[in-house]
Amino acid sequence: PFLQFLAGDCIAADLIRVSWYFDPTWYLAQYPEVREEISAGTWTCALHHYLCNMTAPSFQALEWFSESYYAATYPDVQAVVGTGGRFRNGYEHFIKHGAIERRKPHPDIDLVHYFASGRVQADLEGGAFRDPFAHWLSRLTSGALGRVVEPIGESQSKQLFGRAAENMLPQLARAPLD
Repeated sequence: PFLQFLAGDCIAADLIRVSWYFDPTWYLAQYPEVREEISAGTWTCALHHYLCNMTAPSFQALEWFSESYYAATYPDVQAVVGTGGRFRNGYEHFIKHGAIERRKPHPDIDLVHYFASGRVQADLEGGAFRDPFAHWLSRLTSGALGRVVEPIGESQSKQLFGRAAENMLPQLARAPLD
């Protein structure tokens, strides 16, 4: 189905995001020559260009992954990227292995720190996301990363705990404790 999608009329793929790992709007704004090649019929959509062009390391799939930064930060990846390597570019390595290992995709993103914060671990264990990078991108897209959450005080915390306990009472009243 994915090959059929790429081979067919995938103009809609340039308008909407079909994956957390590729941003067609940013890609076309960053590389205007790709839009011209799509219009000329060389490629069917931005994703088709990204996946099939012959100079993969020259293009970034989205704003929050830097091919040059990743290569400089992780020289071990360079041995398996490019000609004779197992990966087309550093981003392929990052998607398959680096994101799960919580490697840094960009100088401004620390996935180790992000993984340890909030509900990230619970969301990953629950299967909502494959890796912390996809989770981070979803929060960025929804605007949740820009929000500052004030820590609650001790008295408010006690009130919330009390309300949670009260809400559990009806469950206990229906069936006696065993």
